[in-house]
Amino acid sequence: MLYPFGLHTLLLLPWDYSTCREGFFLTSHLCAGKAEGNGPCCTCAGLGQNKYVQKIVTRYTDGIHENTPLVYHGVGGLIDVVHRKLSAIDRLCLHWLNDMQKLAGKEGGIEVHKQMLLALSTQHIPRIDRILCVGFKNGTGIHTMLNLIKRAREGTYHPKGFDKEEELQALLFLRLGGAHVAGIAHRVFGMPSVSTIHS
Repeated sequence: MLYPFGLHTLLLLPWDYSTCREGFFLTSHLCAGKAEGNGPCCTCAGLGQNKYVQKIVTRYTDGIHENTPLVYHGVGGLIDVVHRKLSAIDRLCLHWLNDMQKLAGKEGGIEVHKQMLLALSTQHIPRIDRILCVGFKNGTGIHTMLNLIKRAREGTYHPKGFDKEEELQALLFLRLGGAHVAGIAHRVFGMPSVSTIHS
């Protein structure tokens, strides 16, 4: 039904409406109930000149713009509007949830980076530069890198491989202090072991 029943709650319209099996009818408030010929009485026929009736017919023929106030929509139009609004709300809720998930992920990433900075700035971790170098070389992610740093701090992880400067420093300890001093440097500073230096 495309007739805007809501108009009767907003405007003092000069007609009543009725429906039956034959169709939908408008009856003027001034109708005397006497048909003229085969058509309606003069007052009912004159409703066709009423500006509100003409606008209703235009909207019925051409359709109603979606931004038209709800009172000008018929029942079918109101159902369509509700469906569109519900679809828009569902889309907005979905976008909101997606945005929240993205923000939560970014917040978690920021938190991990903060932990990494804290670990680098406040903890004395032997050979931290080597841990980072090995991690970047292997394409290690931030979570795994942070785990390696924690394990290195606890002494359960020792990155393999030494650069030339570390090998020369270990060799200096070995030559100046002997194998015993080189072994202490290996355990305390994470330098190459005596066997590594020999090899």
